Amino acid sequence: MSRPPKLPLLLLRLLAGKQILEEIEGDLYEDFLDNLESEGPRRAKAIYIWTALRSVRPYILLHNKENRKPKFIDMFYYQIKMAFRAFRKSPSHTFINIFGLALGLAGSLVILLFLIDDQIKDDFLENSDRIYRVESSSERNGLINRSVKLHSSLMPAISPNIPEIEAYTRMSLGSEAVVFEKRGNKEVLNQTFLSADPGFFKVFSFEIIDGNTQDILSMHNAAVITESAAKRIFGDADPIGQQIKLAKADQFSKDTDLEVVGLMKDPPGNSSIQFDFIKSMSTVTGQNEKISFGRNFYISLPIYILLSNESQPELVTKKILPELKKHTESDQHLAAEYSLNSIQALKYDTEVTDSIIAPTDKRVINMFAIVAILIISLAVINYINLTSARATLRGLEVGVRKVSGATQRSLLNQFLLESLLICLIALPFAILIVQLAIPGFEEILGDKLFFDYSSNLPFLAKILIFVVSLGLISGLYPAILLSKHKFAGVLRGRVEHSRNGVLLRKTLVVFQFVFSIALLAGIALIQSQLNFVKDTTLKYNPDRVLVLNGTSAQFRKNYQTIKNQIQQIPGVLQVSIAGQAPGDEFFGDSGSPQFPFRFKRFIVDHDYLDIFDIDIKSGVTFNPLLDSAASHVIINETFAKAMEVDLLNSSDYKFQGRNKSKIIGIAEDFHFESLHSQVAPVVLTPVESFPWVSKAIIKLETSQVAQVISGLEKMWEEIYPEQTLNYQFLDDRLDRQYQAEFRMAEVFKIFTILAIVISCLGLLGLSTHTAQVKTKEISVRKVLGASVGQIIQLLAKQIYLLITIAAIIAAPIAYYFVDQWLQNFAYSVDISILTFLSITGLCFLITAITIGFQTVKTARTNPAHSLRND
Repeated sequence: MSRPPKLPLLLLRLLAGKQILEEIEGDLYEDFLDNLESEGPRRAKAIYIWTALRSVRPYILLHNKENRKPKFIDMFYYQIKMAFRAFRKSPSHTFINIFGLALGLAGSLVILLFLIDDQIKDDFLENSDRIYRVESSSERNGLINRSVKLHSSLMPAISPNIPEIEAYTRMSLGSEAVVFEKRGNKEVLNQTFLSADPGFFKVFSFEIIDGNTQDILSMHNAAVITESAAKRIFGDADPIGQQIKLAKADQFSKDTDLEVVGLMKDPPGNSSIQFDFIKSMSTVTGQNEKISFGRNFYISLPIYILLSNESQPELVTKKILPELKKHTESDQHLAAEYSLNSIQALKYDTEVTDSIIAPTDKRVINMFAIVAILIISLAVINYINLTSARATLRGLEVGVRKVSGATQRSLLNQFLLESLLICLIALPFAILIVQLAIPGFEEILGDKLFFDYSSNLPFLAKILIFVVSLGLISGLYPAILLSKHKFAGVLRGRVEHSRNGVLLRKTLVVFQFVFSIALLAGIALIQSQLNFVKDTTLKYNPDRVLVLNGTSAQFRKNYQTIKNQIQQIPGVLQVSIAGQAPGDEFFGDSGSPQFPFRFKRFIVDHDYLDIFDIDIKSGVTFNPLLDSAASHVIINETFAKAMEVDLLNSSDYKFQGRNKSKIIGIAEDFHFESLHSQVAPVVLTPVESFPWVSKAIIKLETSQVAQVISGLEKMWEEIYPEQTLNYQFLDDRLDRQYQAEFRMAEVFKIFTILAIVISCLGLLGLSTHTAQVKTKEISVRKVLGASVGQIIQLLAKQIYLLITIAAIIAAPIAYYFVDQWLQNFAYSVDISILTFLSITGLCFLITAITIGFQTVKTARTNPAHSLRND
């Protein structure tokens, strides 16, 4: 008997699905047999082939595609569908979970971005592992004095004979007024100038666009300009070869012109050194600088060096003193111990600063990292608590699925998928919150975020992996809890919780509030300390005192003229001319062989003490009318106590130069510097003896501030037309001393609020769940005569007990960390137990507000509604 051709059949089997293939094959075979009898074998085969080919239609291919689709895709699609159905079934639970996770992720991401930004500081430097700052330390009266500004002749003297020093640069950073013409108008613009040696561009790898990097700063009065500064001053013109005119310090000074010899890229945003211009060091040390250690007065500057490859810093430091001995015999320089500090370590060295690199406190960095971990932990705890608590309400669903054949593994996968979807849905909301929050954090921290996470694909991939891992980890316990219970229990729609599970949820709630209460107590104590250092240590009102900042060149020859003109301005109550004002930063102390300690010397006039309400404890104040006024000095109480002898009216001591001075008074101690340090011994020297002054301190009427400032600007324009008026209110200067603390406090306030919101979201979810679970119990109690107050007590007492436990645990934790932070201050507030009690009371109030509506609503529910079906 003849058989149909095999090739068309193979083609059909390849393209068609199994179900439809049987039907087509049967029809073709029957037609083939009929045609075989009527048409013959050859004709029957031809018809078979033609009919088989015509049977290959699109619907056959589509049917085959559906049948070939892997089963796990269908299963995955089904699980996603069931997950979204579960989300819609409990919208409040879903919202709390997504919103809580979004807040937690956003808070942690913001901290992470700024931590990364700090970590990549100066990572553009090609030789950062070989850059060091030269430092010295010396002992005096049992105290170690560490200095980061050294004699300007040190490195020119020793570097030629230390081959390991590949290059060095001394640096000085300051502001200069640049005078230029723009569109025919004369303009004055304050710019940041960095003075540096020719080796600067060897040590620091900033990018030069135009100019010879080898000797670009070797010329006297040479300058390198950044792109942005060139655009501001010269527009589109080529800046190379142009002259930069610096404003005269006063009418007696000469013009200073700098020649632009190089153009460079702006310092990157992650550079520790920011500037507009670099000028040659000879503008500071003088042209034709000579190596000399014999002068009493010398310039001290920070020194950075670049070591050669494979050089050992310890061996280099051992060579400094032998080389230095060849140039000086001074004990002041030879008695010191020299060391090298790497630029990576300088970023976190807050003990001393050089005004070039602003360090970050490593303890603050670590504290923020801990806060980031705890913030995301709070959000995860919320999810675990709410999801595991809701297991009792999903018992019937689990029971039906098990009856339908669902295995524990499939249920586990289902609930893990739900957790993963919650986290993935929360991620874009978290990124949106981050985008909205970053500008605010930049303003608080006073620094722009350099790290661009939106274009960093590796970083985004790591965040996605972290969120996926977070979803799986946070959903693991609830998934196991829901999927492992026995068949009989879940069939009745009831999932029994073990004591261990209940204890775990209570422990997690306590952890949440331990963190929140510790943050609340911490920020309360920090704010109390900041209020203390800002206000309680002052006898005067700092917002009524204005400090006019000038230069010694501007003041020393005509300070009395300036003072007289300021006093004539309406609204000015009193004026003092001085060399220092509260909030100034000191980099060195004065000393004398007659005193076994270092002291600070202020140059002031006779109105200085009155403006700051400083009382004279013994003796008299300055009297400029006396012929001997120039030889008088006043010391503070700390100075007098340190000497342990009666110094009043003594004329046996030299405080400056060769002439002896008479101590006419002892003033009370006053806080001139920040409260991070104790009050130092101070000597007040009259301006008549040494007119090295640069400030006018003005007490004014607060109602006439605008008029006073307008009068000052007019006066300054007449005296110094090329100089801009530079003034500050004293309260701003004092705040600057605690700028890091104020910024830290603001950031911690935000994250404290965030932690409380996340914790309250969890409380709200738990209270809602408790009300649902205990509905029948509450109804029975009401039938038996329980009042609304008793029901509210029943629902709330357990939560208040957990908060009380959390407060007891949080108190010593907050005390420890705040006490460690207060060690940075020489004067601090006392940590009171009342602070912790008030914070605990505040938490009770927040809890009452959070759960109050739901609790009252449940307590007032009509019991007939929940008992009618029982």
